[in-house]
Amino acid sequence: YPLMAYLFIFIKDRFGWRSWMKWSLAVPMVLLAIVGIAGALALTIFKEYDIVRNMTSSYSFATSPLIVIGLIILATGSIYSLILTFRSGWEKPVIAQGVTILLFAFTASFLMPKINDYAGFGNFAKLIPDGAEVVAVNIRSAENMDVYLGRTVKDYGKDLEGFQKDLGEGKITAEYLITDANRFRKVKGIEEYVSSMPHKACGTYWLVALEKE
Repeated sequence: YPLMAYLFIFIKDRFGWRSWMKWSLAVPMVLLAIVGIAGALALTIFKEYDIVRNMTSSYSFATSPLIVIGLIILATGSIYSLILTFRSGWEKPVIAQGVTILLFAFTASFLMPKINDYAGFGNFAKLIPDGAEVVAVNIRSAENMDVYLGRTVKDYGKDLEGFQKDLGEGKITAEYLITDANRFRKVKGIEEYVSSMPHKACGTYWLVALEKE
């Protein structure tokens, strides 16, 4: 949206005001209003529906009242900006929409400690004991854990069978396995396998204590 706003000012100064420009401003406002309304309704009136529960169950922060408040602000501010678009020039609606987005971001910022559990490996890496060796199965960008741990993490990708074979043959010296619960559906049998072992969770990431055979 900021890019569109700045580009709009450039075009307006160069070519002058045109009637179609109101509609170019209105499109993102309508989309943001729809997102706000749909999100707020889903997390309040329709929160017991299976499709909503399935979408939010993996994210502990998704059902927070702050998210609902932020979505209401987004919807209300976007509708107000849309009304201004057809009642005044471009300045007031652009400023109103910009303030709306900032208020939404400000409201959501209070949940950043929880959101960080899902946004990267920083909080997850704190669960891993110092010096412990780790292997990864079915986790995206597992090589990024090298930066947090200061050592190489062997990545098996989606090869659960290869990992189990190496573990059974004593080829793995690592003490922990890391995986992503949000990607369990991509590898057959992994959820049942890791659920049977001691584990800790941070967001959708699991730290599983390996039981050597």
